[in-house]
Amino acid sequence: KGKQRKINMQDNRKKSLIVKCVAGHADAARGLADALADFAELGFREHRSSRAMADFLRERGFGVEFPWPHMPTAFRAARGGKGPEIGLLAEYDALPDCGLAKGAPGHGCGHNLLGAGVAVAAVAAAEALERSRTTGRIVVWGCPAEELLAGKVYMARDGAFAGNDAILAWHPGSGNAVPLS
Repeated sequence: KGKQRKINMQDNRKKSLIVKCVAGHADAARGLADALADFAELGFREHRSSRAMADFLRERGFGVEFPWPHMPTAFRAARGGKGPEIGLLAEYDALPDCGLAKGAPGHGCGHNLLGAGVAVAAVAAAEALERSRTTGRIVVWGCPAEELLAGKVYMARDGAFAGNDAILAWHPGSGNAVPLS
């Protein structure tokens, strides 16, 4: 998309800016992660979780489409202007029988942390773009039912990710890797 500018990620000023942007929302992000853990909703039933995620982003300047068409617990939240559009995938569903009480759902894979981490990363990235007067748009996709391996499939089928120049996601594992697909 037009002329590209190389960004030096070794620049300590840029790193410092990102750290400041994240730190400014750290307490709220911890609160969001705790709320998602308390809700512990199963796939396609993440009504309170998806609303909490969307509200967190809306309160920080994101335009939110909630719910995403045909999926009551999916959403799209965007902030920024013209330029590269970077999508971030947020997950917030729980697993059955992983909660603190016997038979209760819980976040065995840490999706409460995945959701809150993506939300604060998106806010920090959008603020860093604005403060550095860099063009671009950050888009958060609230993706339900990741544990069922279903939400993103239906979203992709319905055109959710079209227009994003890159899509980023993260998940805890036993090692660090950057798989490209």
